Amino acid sequence: MGERIATQLELQAMNTWAETVATQLETSSSIASLRERITALSDFSTSNFPRATHSLPVLYMFSGTDLITAHALFPNAPEYHLVADFPVGHPSCFLDAACTSQANESATAFFKHWANLRFARQSTNLMRRAFERVGQLPALLVSLRLMGQPLIHAATQDVMPPSLSAGIKTRVSAKHLIAGRLGTAGRRLVADQTTVASSGARMTAADVSATRVVIPSITLHTARCRVAYHSLLLKSDPSEHVRLSKQDWPVFKRWERGGAFVDAQLAALSASLNPHQRQLGGGGSTGVYRPPPPPRLMVSMFKAAPHWILRNRWMAAWVLEHSAATLHDESGLRPCFYNASEGLVGSDWQTVRRGHFADFENREVRWYPGEKAELKAFFQGPELPFQFGYAQHGGLGVLLAAWRREVL
Repeated sequence: MGERIATQLELQAMNTWAETVATQLETSSSIASLRERITALSDFSTSNFPRATHSLPVLYMFSGTDLITAHALFPNAPEYHLVADFPVGHPSCFLDAACTSQANESATAFFKHWANLRFARQSTNLMRRAFERVGQLPALLVSLRLMGQPLIHAATQDVMPPSLSAGIKTRVSAKHLIAGRLGTAGRRLVADQTTVASSGARMTAADVSATRVVIPSITLHTARCRVAYHSLLLKSDPSEHVRLSKQDWPVFKRWERGGAFVDAQLAALSASLNPHQRQLGGGGSTGVYRPPPPPRLMVSMFKAAPHWILRNRWMAAWVLEHSAATLHDESGLRPCFYNASEGLVGSDWQTVRRGHFADFENREVRWYPGEKAELKAFFQGPELPFQFGYAQHGGLGVLLAAWRREVL
């Protein structure tokens, strides 16, 4: 899909705005606490992960706007890929006075709520309200400025699986560009096209019609790294809730099954994560499907994430295929998936575990009763030096760090 590069005027406006907001935040006592947390995260990562992992790209799914945590853990990573279900936003916002005012409100609300949660996790419902009008871009810009990394380049684009994207053209209005999302017309694919899902199963024409996936994204370059935000709400099928709330329970059986729609979403995400490989798969002139090359290996991390997705074998297989290392709390992959006996890894991964598991987050206690004993036996200390994730019942939470043995 087409790329829209930010103008020099937009870059200047974004940098000036972010510097002003970051300077205001730096005077608050909460930012001092954030700096202390960054040091603790960095020390932990340096002490526990092999040196080779620190030069890998970082994939942070269900991240919200938590770029600072990813950077604190892996400050030398060349790329950070954040994936969440909020609008992207657009650079042109910072040339408009009304939009800039909304960006001020959005970024201020986000950092205030994050500080109230001790920078350990973020509230999905609050972020939906904060990012509804201007997207995640303002909070990302302030995060970069707090990291001491002003912008030198930015671009927005929309990505779909390479096997579905050939010959498809869309027209996107200025209104949709500001919101950072495509309209219904932008999501339509050719219904009679056939493809192969990432699982390798043949999809029918009807399947393709149901797998309309487009991922709006923005890429921000600094002199030291590349930050990409991919706007994706993973759904088990097209009929699922557009915005899952605390009142909505996931349909666990759907998530356990996976299927063509899930495969299409993950294929689109893989295309977003591997832009240099997007044109290498697909049918080509012969019409014969050629699977894309293996994805680049990254460090994948999760925190206070939707465990009803990550606990499934098909999701674990996708994550492990893309990862040289992982880092997550109890909401991430099940610890047993790192054992070769489970059939998802070729050999046991090296693991480091920290913290004492007490229980799942409040409403999720009833969702995973069979896993509580497993996690309590797995996480038996020592205690973490910082809070990570939900951290129920007054503890600091748990953390599992793992990596392929050949990384050593």
